[in-house]
Amino acid sequence: MRLLRPTTRRVRRATRLALVIATTALAGGCVDWGGPDGDTDAFSIAHGLWQDANLTSYDYVIQRRCISCPSDRASRRVTVTVRNDAVVERVYTGSTDPVPASEATYYPTVDGLFVELEQMLRTAADVNRVAYSASLGYPLSVLIVPRGQSEEAGWEISSLTPATGSAP
Repeated sequence: MRLLRPTTRRVRRATRLALVIATTALAGGCVDWGGPDGDTDAFSIAHGLWQDANLTSYDYVIQRRCISCPSDRASRRVTVTVRNDAVVERVYTGSTDPVPASEATYYPTVDGLFVELEQMLRTAADVNRVAYSASLGYPLSVLIVPRGQSEEAGWEISSLTPATGSAP
């Protein structure tokens, strides 16, 4: 039996997405490839899902993970409001207290998180735990130990909600 090789980028992506969906059904809604071997492929598939979703306005809740960072960054959840691909608000979840301007770079758009994650994966040691949303592809949970360091870095996104009128 001769196997047909996908000839277009879209067909290859659809094939990968089918694999993600099948894996996701078994993983309970998220896709998690731990370790360096699957990081690049998983990143590419998830980033493709996020780009295909074409969300430009959404809210998400994030909690950063780090050992020696300021206590607010490591212990408090932040609600990030994105409109037209720009962050318009960062507040501590459950309050109206804004995140200090000095901490704003830790709470970018999801596209900014993908840029950060890509850089982290390039310098990561063997301890990588990254889980992606099965439906939209954004990085749900990231835990990475950079080379030459003993401290972990990353984040956890507990929710992402498209703004009213945004395409899912």
